Amino acid sequence: MAEPLEKEDMPAHRDYMRRQLHPLLLCSPLPIAPLKNRWVYAGDYEMVNMILRNVPEGGSLFAKVVNSWFLDQPPARAHRNRIDYLKGRLVDETARSARKGRPMRILNLGCGPAVEVQEF
Repeated sequence: MAEPLEKEDMPAHRDYMRRQLHPLLLCSPLPIAPLKNRWVYAGDYEMVNMILRNVPEGGSLFAKVVNSWFLDQPPARAHRNRIDYLKGRLVDETARSARKGRPMRILNLGCGPAVEVQEF
């Protein structure tokens, strides 16, 4: 929608949309998490926990609906699917190592709460 805007008009439009949308969207814990901590990255520990809990959170019914919407978006669903995929790979690799009579070694470095390892 912003594509036809002149480059010099974009900051005014961005500020207008922030004023209109932030109060509605930032009532929910998931979208506000990156704004609270400027160093948040995609694998942020608490954000990953929120995505994996996959329960409506927020201080009001509206906040819970907004949070549920964010949890149903493709990036959040992909992250949950990734955990299932990794657990399956851990099972497969453990079976492969057992067949060869070798101990299984797993290194999970800087991967948030590592739920896939906990559940494995």
